Amino acid sequence: MTKSIESKIAALKAKARQVGKNDVKPSSASRNGSSLHKIIKTPEQAKAFMKALQSA
Repeated sequence: MTKSIESKIAALKAKARQVGKNDVKPSSASRNGSSLHKIIKTPEQAKAFMKALQSA
């Protein structure tokens, strides 16, 4: 990472600590999975979802 990005991250962490958030961890949709991936976990569920989507 570049120095400017590192300094911005450090500033955000410091600000978060001031408002009471001590355990700041980055998260993203791709890392956590989308909400659809949390609902559809099996191939059977995926097939049923696609059938419902196509019939709508």
